[in-house]
Amino acid sequence: MTLADAQQWAKVAPLATTFIAFVGVAIAWRQFHLNRKNQRETTAKATFREFLKLCVQHPKLAYGKPPDRETEEYEWFVASFLYAAEELLEYDGEEWGTNLRLHLSYHAEFLRTDKRFREEDFPAYSPALQQFIRDNIDGF
Repeated sequence: MTLADAQQWAKVAPLATTFIAFVGVAIAWRQFHLNRKNQRETTAKATFREFLKLCVQHPKLAYGKPPDRETEEYEWFVASFLYAAEELLEYDGEEWGTNLRLHLSYHAEFLRTDKRFREEDFPAYSPALQQFIRDNIDGF
């Protein structure tokens, strides 16, 4: 390598270093977002899986038909569903919309008519879930 070649590399080196650093930051940024998306997916699916276990354990509650003595238990059951729905909507509402609408239909009467839910609980949920409920329950 001649002195002229070394001088030429010395001129290009700062640009090459900047380019390589930029590529490294871009790759790290992409990896961070992929990891975050994967974590949200895992959390959403695990939360919904736990809700489905409750459905198997309490089929009457799952279909929105709680015995009179289980009113409080039913309210907590619905809260579990809504929490799982919130997670799935945040992750990918389009993919899970049909499934969530099905479960929402089982509890539509309660969500539509329970005064305490409408006044106290409903405002505590995310705007996305609130809109999902409004869009999918007639008369809400």
